[in-house]
Amino acid sequence: MMWAGYATQQTALGELDALVQKRDVAAIQRFVDAPKNNTQYLSAISTGGPYEGGRFGWHAAEAASPSGPERFVVFTTPLTAEDIGEYVFLRNGNRLRLIPEDDPLGAQILRHKFEIRFDIPAATVSILDHITVQESANPLPVIIRLGSEFKVSLVQTASGKPVKFSQAGGTLFVARSVGKQEFTLTYAGKPDKPTYSGSITADEATLSNGIWYPMIARLPAPYSETVHGPKGWITIGQGEKTEEATNGDDHVVSYRMDLPVVWYSLATGPYKVQEVKAGGRRFFAASPRFSAEILHAQASTYPAIISFYERFGIFPFSGYGGLDSPNYGGGALEAYSYATYGGPFPEEDAHEPSHTWWGGIVDNTYLHSFWNESFADFSDQFYRRNAPIGNDAERRLAFMDDGGSDPSYDRFACATCGAYSGPDANGLGYGKGAKVLQMLELLMGSADLTKAMHGWVADQKPGTAAEWSDFEKEVDKVRPDLKLADFFADWIKQPGHLELDATANYHNRNLRLSLDWKGKPFRVPLQVMLEYPDGRDVLKTLDLRGQPSISIPSAQKPSLVSVDPYRILIRPISDTERPAGIQSSRGFTQVVDPAHLDWKQADGYTTEKPADFVGKMLLGSPESWPELKPLFDKVGFKVSGNKLTYDGTTIDLGQGSAVALVDLGDGKSCLIGCGKSRIEPNPGRARLGVFDDLGRFLRGKTDFKRSGNLTFNL
Repeated sequence: MMWAGYATQQTALGELDALVQKRDVAAIQRFVDAPKNNTQYLSAISTGGPYEGGRFGWHAAEAASPSGPERFVVFTTPLTAEDIGEYVFLRNGNRLRLIPEDDPLGAQILRHKFEIRFDIPAATVSILDHITVQESANPLPVIIRLGSEFKVSLVQTASGKPVKFSQAGGTLFVARSVGKQEFTLTYAGKPDKPTYSGSITADEATLSNGIWYPMIARLPAPYSETVHGPKGWITIGQGEKTEEATNGDDHVVSYRMDLPVVWYSLATGPYKVQEVKAGGRRFFAASPRFSAEILHAQASTYPAIISFYERFGIFPFSGYGGLDSPNYGGGALEAYSYATYGGPFPEEDAHEPSHTWWGGIVDNTYLHSFWNESFADFSDQFYRRNAPIGNDAERRLAFMDDGGSDPSYDRFACATCGAYSGPDANGLGYGKGAKVLQMLELLMGSADLTKAMHGWVADQKPGTAAEWSDFEKEVDKVRPDLKLADFFADWIKQPGHLELDATANYHNRNLRLSLDWKGKPFRVPLQVMLEYPDGRDVLKTLDLRGQPSISIPSAQKPSLVSVDPYRILIRPISDTERPAGIQSSRGFTQVVDPAHLDWKQADGYTTEKPADFVGKMLLGSPESWPELKPLFDKVGFKVSGNKLTYDGTTIDLGQGSAVALVDLGDGKSCLIGCGKSRIEPNPGRARLGVFDDLGRFLRGKTDFKRSGNLTFNL
């Protein structure tokens, strides 16, 4: 069969190039032999990938095998790390057979040794990679992927003998040998995608979020690097800094990264750095634009986070830090011994540091699922709920994560929604998977879930990647009695979300809930809150497996029954179920007491005291603004000079803050606040919070659901 009547392979390639530029997947599929069990293998061409892969356009390129008669076609596009691209096809006449990116074809990179030279005026980087590869027999060449902006000029053995290779897009085809091979790749590029992937400007050179290093099947590998940058600039790489020197205008820094990982970060620039030492480790924050005070605050957040996460396994580095990189763009990117941020600084970020364990020690290729983002999102909330800072019980309620649902939950399963699935991979990875882990915590208990997570870290074999199924095995080791296979089948191995209705009645010292499963029943930890006329609350957690009804013994008739009171289940959740809190009132107009202008929380504010407090955020002391005293008394805040006391906890208002939502009646409210924290406080779901100097939650109140769906007044 010829392609659309064209007679030559060169013309056929031109047609493919036109089709992939138009993202016409249906037309491309006519020429491709689809791989088994992978119906979505080309979908990222049309969907754009999870991180906008393909936004700069796709092209088709062709390469001949360096050691045989085979020819290859590559669909290529500029990429970010963790996205999908560089589709490689083996040509058989005018048919194409996909070589999946997760197929190493019997080759694995064991280690890299990089020599990296930045030419800032030319906006280029030149790299030598002394690479060690284990190769087994295979008729095809070794297939290595790079970012398409990098071109390889030479491949040679350790003794200097040239090795045959060819390149199409960012894909390199290298003549194969058998056994452990050492050779050097010489390549260079001009990364020019600021706020997307790597870029080199007069102010910063960053390779982070680009694929600047050779990869085979996205398998993790350790490395070392020596980086040449401008004098006066600071180079930040992964792992441990081993050497640093300045030779004329050349600043040379070496790092050693012995933890095998998939994603590599590197940046150099005129950064300012602040350090904090704690527990024998160095914590830092770097930025070209933020003040020393801000950087010190950011660095100060990391010791408690890293210490907390060591319950999962020993932290493998001598320190951790955060880099503010203007050219990175929005969001943040893990690098295991540090993180790169393109957004606001500072903040108490517990997501990126958790990736040292979820994506670093236990690796993920992103090809099959975004499980490590699920664990990072879950760990962030798990830290906020359980960190030994302030009141444990109050923190736990403030930082439960909303269940909810999203259309992506019904399109893919968590276990099989990876980079090929496009933007939906984010919804499943950052969203549903983390919520599933929160439900699993309720079923297993925090201690047993921690034990399973620790076991996964301990059992992970370096140089391999993991998936959801590997974690399920660890859970079974810890709690075989729970027989959680059906839970993982319901929530991880298939699409879907829960839809549940119920009715409640009290009879003969029992509360009876009749459950209406709208669609497939799921195994869930169902929480039920019973509120009694005397104000007592009793929370029950049940292991629900699709029963049509349940009975809860209660000697007294409750006045209110709230099913899923903290909105943990993965189900549609309406706004009527969400109690008002500090976060939901952030749009209130800020009014600041002139006597305490340093307490303001944003630049937009007024000092004119209003007659009507409704919809206002009132920042001040009742001692200098007496009209605030009834509001402070109502929530239990007592201020004396520069001290605030709440329920036995006292803070210094120069190094801590407090905020509360005050009910003014008739559905109206205002916010009150006082004090200052170096980092904006995070109240989670709370309607009242007391915070330390770093904005960390010490005390607070969080309401459960008392109205809306699945709530019953008896």
